[in-house]
Amino acid sequence: MAHTLEISDDLYERLTAYATQQGQPVEAVAESLLAADVNRLGVTPTVASEAPLTEAEMARSPFLRMLGSLAIGEPGWADRHDELFSAIEDTERHAEEH
Repeated sequence: MAHTLEISDDLYERLTAYATQQGQPVEAVAESLLAADVNRLGVTPTVASEAPLTEAEMARSPFLRMLGSLAIGEPGWADRHDELFSAIEDTERHAEEH
């Protein structure tokens, strides 16, 4: 996934000059510098827009039931993957319709 950031002309010129000195594309240098700063700050992504599932929702989730079968080592789950994943798709489709 790609995103666009707007920066000042002055910063872009300095970034371009540094990238040229490094013999690297400006985009690669910008990403590397940003990643180093974000890592240094210890910032981790969070998803605040989704509330955690309730116990009842987890119990009804075909995806979580399928994961549970993997955790307990249910034999033959690989043979049933079409059935298990189609249940997930059906549930998601039903949720979108309502």
